[in-house]
Amino acid sequence: MSVAPAPASPASAPVQPADLDAFLESPPPVIPTSLDVSNVADSADSVLIIQHSAAVPPAYVAYFLHQQRVPFHVLTINVPGAVLPPVSQKWLAVVSLGGPQGSYEEALHPWIALEKQFLLSHSQSGTPVLGICLGCQMLADAVGGRVYAAPRDGFEVGYPAVRLTPEGAKDPFLSKLFARLHEAGLDATPSTAAPESAAWARELSTPSTAGLLMHHGDTFDLPENVALLAQSSAYKQIFRSGSAIGVQFHPEASVHEISQWTSFCPDRYPLVGTSAEEVVKLVKERQQVARAHSQAFFATWWESIGQTLKQE
Repeated sequence: MSVAPAPASPASAPVQPADLDAFLESPPPVIPTSLDVSNVADSADSVLIIQHSAAVPPAYVAYFLHQQRVPFHVLTINVPGAVLPPVSQKWLAVVSLGGPQGSYEEALHPWIALEKQFLLSHSQSGTPVLGICLGCQMLADAVGGRVYAAPRDGFEVGYPAVRLTPEGAKDPFLSKLFARLHEAGLDATPSTAAPESAAWARELSTPSTAGLLMHHGDTFDLPENVALLAQSSAYKQIFRSGSAIGVQFHPEASVHEISQWTSFCPDRYPLVGTSAEEVVKLVKERQQVARAHSQAFFATWWESIGQTLKQE
């Protein structure tokens, strides 16, 4: 994702919205953050969320876990003094968020190399790991792939069609997710998808949808032993390695985050035939559909890692 870095969020008591509509329509709740979670007593029953920028908060991840009454801890790894916990420390799951950094910028951000190894170790030991955007790219690097910047006119933003590969259609998590989307009537390719994206999706026979929010300028290649599970017409979108799954899109974000991200790089959107204002308008128009995709995504992921869904 291409946004400018921002200071870490202050650690203060979170404000929990009464319902998801309030969450979407009001400013995002403030989530307490930490620089060190190595002494968390309940870590084996908690989710660790690794945040790389205050501009890319947990957002719907935090809402979903709150809804499920699951404790979570947010580690702001990009702040001086922040440390990753030892790999031996057990977590219910690990979520690595997006961020303005590139997975290839290890010289600028020394924590990137450490986090890659951290994610890889947990994925190899069986801890459920979810990598979102930058988190996905770091996972791709960690498993032997390659992350690189796309051309400036290759910025992917909005809701392009995403289609499962044949391998993805057999994946237990993704097959159930896309079946859930189909049952809810959310798998049709809407008019808001780019014409070439929609046409590409119609030509293939595996399930597709266009309600997943994109905002990224980096992409990745995978090693031969890691199967691609979903893609858009332009980029790789989902893969699995061990107990980790990486997704290039942003199931956690809403119009609040997009409004902030678009303010950081407004000159980039005309290169892909739109504008910052049009992107925000589109996300506002699509927010209810995108919300349903996010709900289905996290509910299905939660069940796929062996957890019981308390409510949807």
